[in-house]
Amino acid sequence: MKAIELSSGNARMLISKVVLGTGPFGTGLSEKEAFWQMDAYLNAGGVTLDTARVYGQWAPGGDGASEKCIGRWIAERKCRNKVFLSTKGAHPELADIHSSRMNRENIVQDLNESLAFLQCDYVDLYFLHRDDTTKSVSFIMDVLDEQVKAGKIRFLGASNWTKSRIDEANAYAVANGKTPFSVSQIQWSLADVKPDAGLDDTLVQMNKSEYDAYLKNPLPVMAFSSQARGFFPKFLMEGEQIADHLRQAYDCEKNIMRCRRAEELAASKQVPVSAVVLAAITCNPLEGAAIIGASRREQLADTLSGCDLELSQQEIAYLWG
Repeated sequence: MKAIELSSGNARMLISKVVLGTGPFGTGLSEKEAFWQMDAYLNAGGVTLDTARVYGQWAPGGDGASEKCIGRWIAERKCRNKVFLSTKGAHPELADIHSSRMNRENIVQDLNESLAFLQCDYVDLYFLHRDDTTKSVSFIMDVLDEQVKAGKIRFLGASNWTKSRIDEANAYAVANGKTPFSVSQIQWSLADVKPDAGLDDTLVQMNKSEYDAYLKNPLPVMAFSSQARGFFPKFLMEGEQIADHLRQAYDCEKNIMRCRRAEELAASKQVPVSAVVLAAITCNPLEGAAIIGASRREQLADTLSGCDLELSQQEIAYLWG
C-alpha cells in the first residue's frame, strides 16, 4: 500500500495513504466485525488506524469504545509494532460543541485515558481534535511538546485547524525548539460539501484558499469523509432516489459532473468508482492520505481492492474540473 513519510526533527515514519477509520468500532460496529476489518486492512498492507478519545461517546455506555476495541485487538494479535496508531483528544463535549476543552488538564487527561484504552505506552500520532483560537499557539504547542518529550507521543497533528493557524503554531515551534505539527486532518473529498448542508460548523473543510495555502507551504493532509459517505457509487446506483441526507450534503451540479468523470475513468481502468474517489486524494498534487470507513465487509473489500490505483496529474485535474 502507498505511504506518506511524516517527519519531525530527526524522526521519520511512514503512514499508509489509505487509513482505516474506526469511529463506529464497538458501537455501530460489533467488536467481531471491527476485528475482521482491522485484520483485513493489515493483510492488505495497511498500517495506520485512526481513532479518537471521543469516538463512542455518542452511544449509551460507549465511552472509549473505539480505542478500547483497538486496544483489545492489538493485545490479542500482539501487533503493536505492525501498526501506526493515530488518535485525537481535547474534543468539546458532545452536548456543547462550542465549549472548548483546550486546556492543559483536558489535553493531558484525554491523552492518558487514550493510552490506557489502547493498552499502549505511546501513540504514533496525536491530534488535537479541534482548535480554540482564543488560546495562543505558544500555550498549545508547549503543552503538546511536554507530552512528546515524556515519550507519550511521536508525531503531532492538527485536526480541524485552518492552515494559517497551523503555520502560526509551527513557526512558533520551530523558533522555540518545540515539536511542530507533522500532518493536518480536515474534511476533504472529491465531492464538495454544499454550503447549506447544515454540518457541524467546527469542522474545517478543504476549499480553494485552504488548498492553495497547503500547496504554498506543504504539509500532508489526512482527509476524513474522503469517500463523501459513498455519495458517488450510491448516486450512480440510485440516481434521483438517493437518500435525503446525501442529497442535502452533496447533490449539486459540480459534484454530479465529478461523479460522471469518476465513472468514466473507473470504466476505462476497470476499477470501482470508489477507487477513483480515493485516488483523487492519494494521487493529488497535495500529498494526501484518505481515511476510509465501511459498515459491511464487502464495502471494505471493494475499497481495499482499489487502494493502490495510480492516476496521472492530467487525470486528477480532469476529475476535479
